[in-house]
Amino acid sequence: MRTPLIALWLGVLAMVPATAQDFNFDLIEEVPVYEATMDLPNSRIVMDYASSEIENPGVDSVWQTMNVKRVDLVFTRYPKEYDKWIIGAVDLSLARLQAARDLDSTLFAEGVELHFMIQTDCDSRDAAKEMFHGLVVYYDEPSPLLTMEEEVAPETMEKLDYRIKQVAEIIYQENELEDSTALTILQRHSDWDQMLVVMDWTGSMYDYGASVLLWHRLNLHRASVRRFVFFNDGDDTPNYEKKIGETGGIYLLETESIDSLLLTMNKVRRGGNGGDGPENDVEALKAGIEHFEGYEQVVLIADNRSDVRDLEMAKELNKPIRVVLCGVTDSKPIHEEYLTLAYQTGGSVHTIEEDIAELAQIVEGTKVEIGGNYYMLEDGTFSYQGRKYD
Repeated sequence: MRTPLIALWLGVLAMVPATAQDFNFDLIEEVPVYEATMDLPNSRIVMDYASSEIENPGVDSVWQTMNVKRVDLVFTRYPKEYDKWIIGAVDLSLARLQAARDLDSTLFAEGVELHFMIQTDCDSRDAAKEMFHGLVVYYDEPSPLLTMEEEVAPETMEKLDYRIKQVAEIIYQENELEDSTALTILQRHSDWDQMLVVMDWTGSMYDYGASVLLWHRLNLHRASVRRFVFFNDGDDTPNYEKKIGETGGIYLLETESIDSLLLTMNKVRRGGNGGDGPENDVEALKAGIEHFEGYEQVVLIADNRSDVRDLEMAKELNKPIRVVLCGVTDSKPIHEEYLTLAYQTGGSVHTIEEDIAELAQIVEGTKVEIGGNYYMLEDGTFSYQGRKYD
């Protein structure tokens, strides 16, 4: 039921363009008591009266593999007088929405309807406290996944060399994934939404890259990734001709199509395999950041066994970089250059075992233990100091 209150509420929301408007309400409606409004499975994100703290934070696991259709923010109008009720209502509403976004940002992805439901059947504060507050998430089963034969065109497969065909088999789970580092990290971070993925596509990284694309295929309904950068450190440029910031071998692609991804990976592989050890990670990151729009996270899939050729350019990046680091072992601890890259951009480093997200809090000139090893931070640069012995 719509009332003059709704028009007033819309006016208030319109005055907060950087916050409320970002959530794009499809409907604001008054109801006596909120009841489920769709014939779909749903889960409740529970919050107390006048609070934005989530009481059941594990609830997000319910819809992770589902197709979220609609989210209702459920509020109570008490006190009934508008001028008393509106005090704090906007801030509380936005705090609740932000808490839900922090829990799982894909709840507010394109295509998900957001409704604001105001309950009115309460005459006292005690009655209001007894009513439900929070968000209700409606979802259904995503479409069944297609097989490689059903989804990848025959003419695409004919163009792929043997190594990229092996990658395709991993993506479609027709071949075993030997190292699940990248897959595990991405599954651990369902809060990373609208990602720009920048991927080292030299020979030693194909299986790691395959696991990223396996994750992409399993999560197509979440539309979390459609912007990709593949780099191979200069195609077949001779090592002595490689220049910082001009090495090349960078391929940009915006798509959700597995066919397009496979063909691009094949093109990058044929373009070259990098040659020497260092890779042009920062040049590739900069190219992607400047080329694409609309992403929220920049994720680098990096090879811990390689140096960063162009680390000196890191301060030119204007986005935090989340470094997904592959190939970390006891004998090959976290490469200090990736810690430096993350630190200088306000980002983080992620291994299969841990997330290193507090780099900005490390004090210059101190030795810190990270991943069972000691590092020193001096002048914005990390240096390896040796293994920690208990």
